[in-house]
Amino acid sequence: MAVSRVIIELRVPKGLTADAVYSLAEQELQVPGFELDRGYPPVTVPAPPEVAGDVAAANEETVLVRGTVDEVQRAELERAPRVVGVWADTRIEPFGAFRQPSA
Repeated sequence: MAVSRVIIELRVPKGLTADAVYSLAEQELQVPGFELDRGYPPVTVPAPPEVAGDVAAANEETVLVRGTVDEVQRAELERAPRVVGVWADTRIEPFGAFRQPSA
């Protein structure tokens, strides 16, 4: 079983504390093979346009949380009712400066 780090965009009631977001995430994301990373603070982000109206009408906001999930369970995690999206939490590496080729 391959385990991957993921970032989950989650709908939550507006104004929750970090601890409350963690508690809600643990209740809502009860997927076998998923573990929430409480060392990564929840980050509030704008809701994607396709759900922004529903999120605003429900007096909610979207936050990013991090965790690990067994790859065979990722689709189940993506289907959780409060989940807006799930992305791989890949390492961002620096790269060399771009140089224009000489003419």
